[in-house]
Amino acid sequence: MKRVLVVEDEYGAAEVLKLLLEIEGYQVDLAYNGEDALRQIERGRPDLIITDFMMPSMTGLELCAAVRNRADLVDVPIVLVSAVDEASVRQHGGDFDAFLQKPFRAPDLLALAARLLAEGRAQRPAPEGRTDAADAAPQRVAGRDAGSDQADDERSGPRALFPKVDPQP
Repeated sequence: MKRVLVVEDEYGAAEVLKLLLEIEGYQVDLAYNGEDALRQIERGRPDLIITDFMMPSMTGLELCAAVRNRADLVDVPIVLVSAVDEASVRQHGGDFDAFLQKPFRAPDLLALAARLLAEGRAQRPAPEGRTDAADAAPQRVAGRDAGSDQADDERSGPRALFPKVDPQP
C-alpha cells in the first residue's frame, strides 16, 4: 500500500484530503505543519508528499527544501497546493514536482497522485551544481491559470473538492 503524507494546517481540509486518498486505497499520514511533517517522515517514509504552501512555523517550500536535503527522500515526489497562484509561488523558488491550485477538484488530485506514485519523480536535467533532478520546473496540473481571476468550471464553493454527481430519477 502506497503511503501519502498530507501536510495541511487547516484541519477540515486535511481530513477531507485524507478521506479522499484513503477511499482510493492509500495509507495516509497527516501533519498540520512542516515541522510535524518532518516528525511523521521519521516514523515512516512516504511515497508521496502533498503539502500546502502557506503554513505556520515552516512553509511548504521550506518543507520541500528540508526533504530534498535528505538523500533518502530526494526521490519522493512532492505536490505543492496553494490558493496563491503558481507564478507568485515560483517567485520564492521551490523544489516540488507538481502544483495544484486551490480550489481544485478531487478527480484532479487523485489523478495526479496516481500518476506521481506510478511514475515517481520525473528525471529532468539537473540544474547547475546539482546532480539530482531537484529545482526542475514542476508540472501545472489544475486550477486557475496564473494571474487569472476566473476559475475553471466548478472549482469553487462546495463542489471544489468533490466531483459532480447527478441524482438518479
